[in-house]
Amino acid sequence: MSSAVSAGERPEVDPVTAAIVAGKLGAVVDDMATTLANVAPSRLLSTSRAFACALLDERGEVVTIDSPTHLPTVQETVANCLDAYQFDIASDDVIVTNDPYGGGSSVHHLTLVAPVGIEEETVAYLAVQAHMADIGGTVIGNYNPIAWELWQEGARFTPLKVVVEGKRRRSAIDTLLLNGRQPAAYRGDLEAVLATANVGRERVAQLVAEQGLERTRQGMETSIVYAERRFRAALARLPEGEFEGAATLDHDGQGRRDLSVRVSLRRDGEDGVALDFSASDEQSAGFVNSPRANTVAFGLLPLLGLIDDSVPRNAGLLRALAVTTRPGTLVDPTYPAPTGWCRDHVGCEIAESVGVALAAALPEEGGVLHASQPLLFTVDQRTVVGGVEEQLRRSDFVRLAQPGSAASAHGDGWGAPGTLSRGLFPSIEEFEAENAVAVERLEYVTDSGGVGEHRGAPATEVVIRLGEGDGERLFAAAAGVVHGPAGWAGGGGGGGAELRVGESVGEEEAEIEDVVFDRPLAAAARLRIRAAAGGGWGDPRRRDPERVRADVLGGYVSAPAAAELYGQDVNVSTSEEVH
Repeated sequence: MSSAVSAGERPEVDPVTAAIVAGKLGAVVDDMATTLANVAPSRLLSTSRAFACALLDERGEVVTIDSPTHLPTVQETVANCLDAYQFDIASDDVIVTNDPYGGGSSVHHLTLVAPVGIEEETVAYLAVQAHMADIGGTVIGNYNPIAWELWQEGARFTPLKVVVEGKRRRSAIDTLLLNGRQPAAYRGDLEAVLATANVGRERVAQLVAEQGLERTRQGMETSIVYAERRFRAALARLPEGEFEGAATLDHDGQGRRDLSVRVSLRRDGEDGVALDFSASDEQSAGFVNSPRANTVAFGLLPLLGLIDDSVPRNAGLLRALAVTTRPGTLVDPTYPAPTGWCRDHVGCEIAESVGVALAAALPEEGGVLHASQPLLFTVDQRTVVGGVEEQLRRSDFVRLAQPGSAASAHGDGWGAPGTLSRGLFPSIEEFEAENAVAVERLEYVTDSGGVGEHRGAPATEVVIRLGEGDGERLFAAAAGVVHGPAGWAGGGGGGGAELRVGESVGEEEAEIEDVVFDRPLAAAARLRIRAAAGGGWGDPRRRDPERVRADVLGGYVSAPAAAELYGQDVNVSTSEEVH
């Protein structure tokens, strides 16, 4: 399966050549990501880019990945697949799994693992982790706000070979497809993922032919070692000691409220950092649990702010980070606890807790690269032949209301946080046509961004009017309403999220405080979604007066708020106002 030549026995390759090869390895993953975004039929992959492509070395360590939030889950899932088929993996096999308890996050995310063989020797692995539109379960799309076990969220597949020695196993592929409500669409996405792996194999073969096998291997090792060295150097900025952080989720959909994630960040003189989440609350009966690999992923996010884009996102980062969890908690649940919402919650709370601890150690580095996100979608559910109710289509409306990013010591927050800005914003016209709705309003919310020397990004609010058809059912889970985004270094917190629904014209909208499950909606019902805003950083009284004036002119801050919170009287003439 792997080379008989150990790393210590390999011939030396000069650092410049190794660095060039490492850059070319990154281009392999870029080509894979471009392929998947261009050929996948679902908007989850083509527009939202809810996937990650990665190249791993012969030991199964990630060399390069295009989305760092998937780094730990990809590496752990590949390791699980290699263990499952130890001594039984050919270079043209393909393995898939979506097991949250096998290194993944939720059943939505299917991971494909493909060995790369050169001269009958496996020299690397390619992985694609992609969000599938539906894979069984009680609710189409696999977000079940009242799930109390994994099986209610979707079908769980432990490592399964779908290609053996270059030949597809029809029975295995059919097993996957028949566990989705839309097998034709599912097949299209699966074919796109398989094609992406084939592109990666071709690119690696071309690179080996160009650079040679040993140079390619050395380039992989160089990239990982370089990332580790740079990350350790960045972490050395932290003072020695132990720093506490915590964040709280409003509810879990099962009647439990104020669920807390707690972390201790420690640096004790050694290079690297330790995160200990053992004090976090016990696992939930609901779908907010985070498998351990997902916890590592979101715990890593705030620390990525200490390094720049020149540092590869690969296994070197994980070598410098020690993570401790306690089984049976929110951040390391035991099977079969549901995990369907974990990449939003408690993923957000994991990142925020580490951000708080980081701010205690280095106040100028407080903040996170993620944001609180509620859940709201409708399902077109109608009676079909034989009197059976069937879920025909799911419409996700939250993606139109993007949360705002937090401010930092380096400047104002703007737009969606980095982890949520990867995808393209939907075309409103296409969205309206595809979902038979009207988007009545989509704009920033004045005075929602956290105040500070640097202001948090404002929230967005979208108002959607459903069509005149029937059969629409509402599913929702509010989050970040009671416990909104934090402020940093004396800055104010960002405005929290809000979900409202109105059933008829002129009716007062009712707020969704926790969970809605399978609620029938009247024709032309109105949905209002307000995303969370970003928290501010620093004392607002120190904000540049010209920036405050620009905020008022732009409609981000009202004149009364400027006077009260920033201590700035801004008189704006009608001709200066921006509408």
